[in-house]
Amino acid sequence: MAFTYNDSLSGDRDKVRLLIGDVTSATAIFNDAELDGILGLDSNVFRAAAIALRARAATFIEKAIQFRVGADAGGQFSVDRRGIIKEFERMILSYEARAQTPSESFDRFDFNVDIFGRDASHYQGKTDPELSWEN
Repeated sequence: MAFTYNDSLSGDRDKVRLLIGDVTSATAIFNDAELDGILGLDSNVFRAAAIALRARAATFIEKAIQFRVGADAGGQFSVDRRGIIKEFERMILSYEARAQTPSESFDRFDFNVDIFGRDASHYQGKTDPELSWEN
């Protein structure tokens, strides 16, 4: 399983890896060929990240359970693993929405993805007036 990641974000695969939180070879989620295949489906890094997250979320669906033990299942002990699917969905919708925004020219673009894979990037620049929804 080939895994490469360059933190200079020189390639689209590196950007997708950052957006989905797959930046460490020891805990790799996707190999290079899989991400290249996803980028072959859609070259927009935000949509490609959404596709990758959908594939990842699919592995959690069967594990998305709520389990309670004790006190007639009212729960002295409970585990709720349903929230992770909702978090994947939130991230997917965020990336899909970002992919739909008009093209922008950035004066500055800082990728910032928190440990849960949420996009907290900072974008500065002007929207291309020819592609603006307001025209």
